[in-house]
Amino acid sequence: MAIGRSNHYRCLAFADDIALLAENTEMAQKMTETLHEIATKAGLQISYSKTQYMTPEKTNTTEIHTNYGVIKRTKAFKYLGEWIQPNGGEHTANQERKIKLQKMYWLTANRYNKRSISRNAKICHYNTVVKPAILYATECSDLHRKGELEELEKIERRIMRKILGPTKQDDNTYRIKHNDEIYKHIERITTTMRKRRLNFFGHIRRMTPDRLTYQLTDKIYKQKSTINWVKEIKKDLDELKINEHDFNNRNLFRNKINQQKFPIKPKIKTGTRWTTERKLAHSQKMKEIWEKRKAQGKKWRC
Repeated sequence: MAIGRSNHYRCLAFADDIALLAENTEMAQKMTETLHEIATKAGLQISYSKTQYMTPEKTNTTEIHTNYGVIKRTKAFKYLGEWIQPNGGEHTANQERKIKLQKMYWLTANRYNKRSISRNAKICHYNTVVKPAILYATECSDLHRKGELEELEKIERRIMRKILGPTKQDDNTYRIKHNDEIYKHIERITTTMRKRRLNFFGHIRRMTPDRLTYQLTDKIYKQKSTINWVKEIKKDLDELKINEHDFNNRNLFRNKINQQKFPIKPKIKTGTRWTTERKLAHSQKMKEIWEKRKAQGKKWRC
């Protein structure tokens, strides 16, 4: 249940997942009681232990008391598999994606190590099983939290290094693959997110003007001060040199998105560059530290 500004639509229902939209707690209480009474007539029951409410307003109220049960307040709730926050942010959703991708890494690590499975089969499995689970609902996400997205890319590269294995050098030694070598085989997960978001936006723009989704999107798209989701879409369209006339031609629009690449901005490294003497001195210092710890009989976990 969401409590906030005035809404023309008071209820979003999908199977047994129902979201009620109210202006204040009093209205939310009445709407919940009405829903309870109607559900009882149909032989259904509302689980108040699973029902929660969320509001962007800063209040000390943590519960809503109805005639049939108590509804507790929450900072975020999951609706149709996606986390929703009162401020419209993506922090909770990105953390969920990070945890999910980390679990995928541990589940697939042993299988991706096997030489009996071809590299192409492993990459195909990653693209069709692992990656789609992380990309769920990213069409409606704003991707301005660079730090959280970099964490996703790190875990993705860890998985791909398991799949591709190390690189053998001329002196018969092995090294892990560099980032640019990894992305020759797959597309960055953040790039895939941006492309899916553009495809979804093009789908909305091709709708008829009488559709509610088109009307809402068109209103925020034409505003000067708008939400981050629209700002980032406009930025992506500029980077790929796609204009509004391309929306109408579905095949042309999608080809432009799939054939072009987003420019990757190099990371700005701060601090002074390490010289050879500094590296040797640091290496010797760390050796002395570890020898001292071993002599003391301490156990250290890495």
